[in-house]
Amino acid sequence: MITIRPITEITGCLHFHELERRVWAAPPLDVVPTHVLITVIKNGGGVLGAYATDGPPEMDGLVGVAFWWLGSGQHPVTRRLALKACSHVVGVLPAWQGKRVGLQLKLAQRQVVLEQGLTDWMTWTYDPLYRANGAFNLHRLGATCNTYYPNVYGEMEDALNRGVPSDRCQVDW
Repeated sequence: MITIRPITEITGCLHFHELERRVWAAPPLDVVPTHVLITVIKNGGGVLGAYATDGPPEMDGLVGVAFWWLGSGQHPVTRRLALKACSHVVGVLPAWQGKRVGLQLKLAQRQVVLEQGLTDWMTWTYDPLYRANGAFNLHRLGATCNTYYPNVYGEMEDALNRGVPSDRCQVDW
């Protein structure tokens, strides 16, 4: 059984880091710093954890995460622009992928955003070379893609992205 709950403390952020390392084999410079996670949590964004009773005990059972912040749909930001929730990380440990953990995280993330009452618009990017990500985002969630960014993040060093351009589709949900 999976339980979704907010990560609000430093210990949870450290477990978030470990999950990033395990999912993406992320080098230290690519892990979202604790101070960034805490700042986002305290200022309108959020971090959710998916916990399983039989998940890794050294991570208090954490098997998945979702991380987002508030942004706008345009640059530069002006007072009259609509807010959106910018989802940046959703990751699930490999042993837990295909078990609807990612779906539970995205649905819980959306619920938190809607309960804030600031926006009903969420956006994020995904790698179009990973077919499963496209199927999940477009078909399972029903998000729409109207924007394609070639090599948006430049060269990346994690195991999943090393050596290939960081092309991304941006979806709206």
